[in-house]
Amino acid sequence: MNLEDMHTYTSIGIMYNRRRRKPAIVCTLDQVREMCRIMEGLLPGTKLQVEPIGGGGIEFMNTHYKSIRFLAQDFPWIKDPQTTKGSFSLTNGSYMSVCLKAFYDAPPFTDNELLAYFKALNQVVLAPLCGENKGWAGWNVYNDPCKQLTKYYREKARGGY
Repeated sequence: MNLEDMHTYTSIGIMYNRRRRKPAIVCTLDQVREMCRIMEGLLPGTKLQVEPIGGGGIEFMNTHYKSIRFLAQDFPWIKDPQTTKGSFSLTNGSYMSVCLKAFYDAPPFTDNELLAYFKALNQVVLAPLCGENKGWAGWNVYNDPCKQLTKYYREKARGGY
């Protein structure tokens, strides 16, 4: 891929856990579809779907290619878009991060898009996790991932990336 074609290609840390024994944060395909519905409600005019690709993610179905990739090691292979079977871990050891991809003249990710993702993730995946474990089970949220994205854009504008 030509670097000039790439608008955004960065990872954002979401959570970390320093405990030796930590529960994985597990998600199902149905939960991802529910996250898509919530995000569509928060982002009028946006159409989203589960991205059937290695590592999984949420794909923006508008005119340009944008994706929030989960970087899951065990994301299920999706042959039928309506399949509901399959679960995967959103965490990779002690960390949970996503890769933001916006190629081919797609506009950069906005704070609203990231905040919609975090709201959906919290409502569909993290709140039930807290209920099951009577707390966060050692998982900590990185401070303001939106600031991480802003820092990335600033560095890129200065020629740092």
